[in-house]
Amino acid sequence: MKVWNRSWGWLDPVRRLLWLPIVVGVLAGVAVAATTEASVEETTSAVVNTRAASALPNDRLDLINDLVAVAGLTTVTNPVARENGLSGPALRAGLSVERVEASTLTRLTLSAPGDDEFRRQVLSDFLAAAQDYLTPETPSPSLVAARAEERAAITAYYEALAENNGQNPVETFDRLSQRIVDAQVAGNTQLQNSLESFVPRATRRASEFATITARRSTAEATVRNLATSEATQTRGGPAALSLSFIASTAEPGLTDSVPLRRGLAAGLAAALVVAGLLLLLARGRRLR
Repeated sequence: MKVWNRSWGWLDPVRRLLWLPIVVGVLAGVAVAATTEASVEETTSAVVNTRAASALPNDRLDLINDLVAVAGLTTVTNPVARENGLSGPALRAGLSVERVEASTLTRLTLSAPGDDEFRRQVLSDFLAAAQDYLTPETPSPSLVAARAEERAAITAYYEALAENNGQNPVETFDRLSQRIVDAQVAGNTQLQNSLESFVPRATRRASEFATITARRSTAEATVRNLATSEATQTRGGPAALSLSFIASTAEPGLTDSVPLRRGLAAGLAAALVVAGLLLLLARGRRLR
């Protein structure tokens, strides 16, 4: 029959080896901390010149507030993030928009992994997306009229094709002319006369279709030129914003405590494991 020894003498081995879990814990903590890389928070900043947007200071201040609001919109930031290989939440968390002291300038700052060139590209893409969101396209009356003419010309083009069984009347006329020449060469006067009876109508349709085709080409070119011109004026005019980049910085971030925290956790775990083993061994000696 086993008898429990209720004296505390069985703890003597533990007291004598108390240094062991401490040493093991310190060594484990140092090893883990040394092998854990510290992260550095790298940022890139740029100043947005809002003076190009308006001659009125109040309007420029409103623009700063608008940019702050846009920086939190998923409809603006998510496409920018996807284009640059980031997640939307990560971009919004690392992006900040603030007024530069008492001026009417805006400072954009981005904290994100990657080099300075990458962060500059992300900031440029964000500003372009913000401009597109804040200044949606408003076509001029000339462009609206040109687009209406383009639609009418395209409709007339396909109606003319439908009247000729889906075939190009100009190509139909060319084939008819070739068949007349072939009949003439073969000496088939009857076929030649029969084919020549279709020439007036084929000529008229070919001429009309050529006019319709030219109308469509002109309308499409007009729309294309007007749209390009207005897009250039919008981006280069009052709504245009420019970026002036500031040198990037690399400063210790909150995540620099990761090596320390991991080292402490590993050291404590190792010390507890060793202490537990010592207690188990000592308790085994307690049994008689």
